[in-house]
Amino acid sequence: MKMRKLRLRCACKTEHRNGNICCHYLELFSVRLILINILIGLLVALIAQGKGHPFLRWWINGAIWGPLGLIYVIFLKRREMPNAAQENQVACPHCGKMVLVNLSPCPYCEKKIDIVDL
Repeated sequence: MKMRKLRLRCACKTEHRNGNICCHYLELFSVRLILINILIGLLVALIAQGKGHPFLRWWINGAIWGPLGLIYVIFLKRREMPNAAQENQVACPHCGKMVLVNLSPCPYCEKKIDIVDL
């Protein structure tokens, strides 16, 4: 007795042998998976940007890692950015308050600040 191979006809009107899944279904599934990962990557990037991290790097990480990237970014610590005004401030030697380096009289105690004092 001879066995005949099973041939299926799918919606794309092609014959698939041995009951294989339609190639178009697999393509659609992979496109959906890629789109979902891109959207998860966008969510990961927005959360990371809110915590002071670069947007593009975290969007790529989130798109690659998917839900694992989302879990990781939730526990990610906030990154402190250095403030430019804080870098140019020093304590006044007379009153001890923080003033800008280029201010000669202290705005609080109004005493002259010498560069030698700093």
